[in-house]
Amino acid sequence: MSTASTLTIDQALRQAVEAHRAGRLPEAERLYRAILAVQPAHVEANHNLGVLGVSAGKAVDALAYFEAALRGNPRQERLWFSYVEALAACGRFASARSALQQARNTGVGNAAFDELAARLPREPTQVEAAALLEAYQTKAYDEFERVARDLAVVYPDSALVWKALGLALLSKDQAAEAVVPLTRSAALGPNDADVYAYLADAHRSLGELAQAEAFLRKAIGIAPNDGGLALKLGNLLMAMERFADAEGAYRQALALSPDDPAGHMNRGVALSNLARFEEAEACFRRVLSLAPGDADAHYNLGNVFRDTDRLEASVAAYRAALAIDPERTRARNNLAGSLSELGRGHEAVELYRLALARNPDDAGAHWNKGLQELGLGSFAEGWREYEWRWRYLPPPPGRPLAPPLWLGETSIDGKTIAVHWEQGLGDTIQFCRYLPLLEARGARVLFAAQDVLRNLMKGLPGNIELVDLADLVDGRLSYDCHVPLGSLPLAFKTDLATIPNVVPYLRAEPERVRRWSELLGQHGFKIGVCWQGRLGNVDIGRSFPLAGLSGIARLPGVRLICLHKGEGLAQLAGLPDGMAVETLGADFDVGADAFLDSAAVMTLCDLVISSDTAIAHLAGALGVATWLGLKSSPEWRWMLGRDDSPWYPSLRLFRQTKRGDWRTVFDRMEAELRSLL
Repeated sequence: MSTASTLTIDQALRQAVEAHRAGRLPEAERLYRAILAVQPAHVEANHNLGVLGVSAGKAVDALAYFEAALRGNPRQERLWFSYVEALAACGRFASARSALQQARNTGVGNAAFDELAARLPREPTQVEAAALLEAYQTKAYDEFERVARDLAVVYPDSALVWKALGLALLSKDQAAEAVVPLTRSAALGPNDADVYAYLADAHRSLGELAQAEAFLRKAIGIAPNDGGLALKLGNLLMAMERFADAEGAYRQALALSPDDPAGHMNRGVALSNLARFEEAEACFRRVLSLAPGDADAHYNLGNVFRDTDRLEASVAAYRAALAIDPERTRARNNLAGSLSELGRGHEAVELYRLALARNPDDAGAHWNKGLQELGLGSFAEGWREYEWRWRYLPPPPGRPLAPPLWLGETSIDGKTIAVHWEQGLGDTIQFCRYLPLLEARGARVLFAAQDVLRNLMKGLPGNIELVDLADLVDGRLSYDCHVPLGSLPLAFKTDLATIPNVVPYLRAEPERVRRWSELLGQHGFKIGVCWQGRLGNVDIGRSFPLAGLSGIARLPGVRLICLHKGEGLAQLAGLPDGMAVETLGADFDVGADAFLDSAAVMTLCDLVISSDTAIAHLAGALGVATWLGLKSSPEWRWMLGRDDSPWYPSLRLFRQTKRGDWRTVFDRMEAELRSLL
């Protein structure tokens, strides 16, 4: 371009600027456009035309002129400043922040730039916040996350936006990813209780319960009148099995929201776990007064009735829960359990059949149905259902063994079969009778019993090889097939007529028998007694009070000899006047082995009287005359309505005729013993 034409552009620019300053904007715009028609990249004309556009409310149109000016001179502060202001005027705050950063990257920037950055909005607009809320409420969590991420770029200092992003990730089960934005939100807005509650949710999902508790307590400190936070703390403490602390949190929640059914419900569950059943019952009844159709309240009330031995009431409560929600599996299972305890096993079986019609893979229904079938004498069906224990019960330690599994379908003649324990000591004593039958089929038998029973198992007939379970699991001992001990009745197709019940099939050590014979002496009618099993749910209703045998103890010539170990020995200190029970010293059955002294002493007794414990199984396996005190509806192996045991010919069963009534059991025993003596 010649000098003359340059001067013409310069003159046009001066005239345009003068018109611009004087407010003659149409004239200024015409001159700027004339310059750009000749020189499109002219920096000043582009910039000033953009400024005109912004002042006329056309900021969007002005952006192109500012961008053209910056291409011509990217180091001019004024150009960047105008461009950022125009982007902000368009609502393009993310682009405005990006442009500010670009300016700083090129070495441009001053205090005015910092002031401009501070003037950019820090929080979403009402429209943007509404978009976040709509995505969350409609559970469009992918969209919720996308909007939150976009806004986090625009509003990097917004506690609300980072909270929304954390909540979006939590809603998508991405707890680990949610922690970072929620932590940033808490730093930007440290007085937002919701953020700490969300952080608690994230850490709870990650299994970090102590951190979750700390964040929840922080939230409660900020919002002490929020009953929902106290309720959430109670739920967390329940998950930590801190039932007393949880109950306190629920009380705090209810003080703030006294008519909240969830608070009463959860407090009732905590109280049930604390065995404060009367208070728990009141909580569940309160729920039903607030929400009569709440199936959970009926179900939990049924559990309270079961725990307090009000079985008829529990049946009504479970039926009420099922009337509201027929798919409530636990209510159906517990109803069947209550019916079974009431001696109504056939009704229980029908309930389990209904459950399995709805869900054929319900392992709990299969297992419990199997126990009922066995108790009713339906062994073929019962043993098949008994196999579901592997999918229902917690797995025993040190399992599984390598296949193949043997359940009786193939010959084991000439093969090595590994048999392993799986349940309690009494189960091992009951089912070890099958091991010689395996040997009779031509098998070499490796038996892994519980360590404490290994020496007792040496009394089995035949050549059973006692081994460590770990050697089988780890492959140090080889075998052709294996079978769990409790599966042997199925493998041998056991029914009532074919139970292998020849006793004794265990024997006491002769040297121990000789030693205890000297210590006990020959005088009197010796009765070995055991009155309590291991504490826990399995023992509920089984144990009887030792003092109930006081009438028997006073019979002429009778000596009661304690076979009991562990829980329940404190009863010896509170015996009625005239009742004596001989104890056998601190060395009785001590050490790593169980029952070796018990077995020797039993063989020297004229009679054993026991509750439903492993001692009763041992007495039966030894062929010792035994009277077994049973609750009205005992477990499956004692069946129903019999006073004998098909498993143990030397046992006589004395059943309660009324739930919890041991007095009549002891009276019958005393009358029988008087006749016997």
